[in-house]
Parts: sequence; C-alpha cells; structure tokens
Amino acid sequence: MKITKILIALLAVAFVIATALVISACNAELSEEISELWEFDDMVVRAETGDDTIGGASTRLLDKEEGRVVNINLAVEKINGIVLQPGEEFSFNDTVGERSAARGFKEATALFGTEKIRAVGGGVCQVSTTIYQAVKNAGLEIEERHQHKKKIPYAEEGQDATVDFAADFDLRFKNNLDRPIKMHVSTDYEYVHVTIDKL
Repeated sequence: MKITKILIALLAVAFVIATALVISACNAELSEEISELWEFDDMVVRAETGDDTIGGASTRLLDKEEGRVVNINLAVEKINGIVLQPGEEFSFNDTVGERSAARGFKEATALFGTEKIRAVGGGVCQVSTTIYQAVKNAGLEIEERHQHKKKIPYAEEGQDATVDFAADFDLRFKNNLDRPIKMHVSTDYEYVHVTIDKL
C-alpha cells in the first residue's frame, strides 16, 4: 500500500515537471513569434537602402485569398521594371489599367468607404500602398494619393494609398531627380516588396 502511494506521488511530481517544461517551451516559441512581429512592424515603414537604392518598403500579405493574390500578381507584373526619366510621371491606373475580368482580374475582398465588399481587382491597393511608402521613403514628389477611410491591416495609419480605376482615384508621383530611376516590385506570397533604384 505504501509503495503504491509512493508511486502515485512520484507520477504526480513527474507530471508537474513535464507540464512545466511544455509551458516553458510554448512561452519561448511565443516570444520568438512576437519578436518576429516586432521586426515586421519595423520593416513596413523603413527604407531599404543599398548602393543604388534610394527607397523601399514591404507590406505583409495577410489575406491570401486566391483572387486577391492573382490581382496582386497582375499589378506587380505590370509595374515591375518600369524606368522613369527625370521629370517623368508614374500613374498606377495608367500602368496597371482597368481592373476587369476580361483582363484577368478576379473578384476579391475590397474596402469601399468603411465597408468590406466583393469587387473585381480587390487587393491591388496593397501594391499601391507599398509603392507609396517606397516613394515617400525615396523623397520623390507625390502628385496624387488617396487614403482609405478605414485603417487597413497591412499598413500603419496614414501610410496607405487607395486606388480605384472607375472612380479615378490614382497614385501618381514624379521622378524629381536628375537621374533615371527604376522600380522593382515583387511578391513572395508573404510580403509585397518595392525598391526604387537610381540608374
């Protein structure tokens, strides 16, 4: 009887120790995830600089709905590699064009005013927002930019740029430097990245 009680006590102690180890491991993993989130928050608004890079930005792809990802990729493909000569203007709407099903754009969640709706081309505002942040970091002249009426999850308050082809809400900026610049726009299905290089 005494041996049974001792075994039960030992098992109870072992259970408590094992539980403590599991909690410790979970806390360590959670701390690492929180650290990564803080690193992301810092990365969203900082300029990525290099020998030829004058500005850059990245925004996290939080909503990976299939249609939204397709729309983002289409916009990225149309903008990536564009070169602007001194004094030349960039227009998001002119470059990407009408967001229509006939041109391959899909229906996805979009923000209309303060309400979420379904719209063809939903998601391209994340590309325009990332470009806006990069352009701002590069010190280029912003000629037109419209802010969402509600805070969006992938950008800080006041760091976004909504675009709407039908409503003629555009993102436009000018190369106010004395050298050509090149836009590098990409997505790795985790982030949208934009860097602007001088040539």
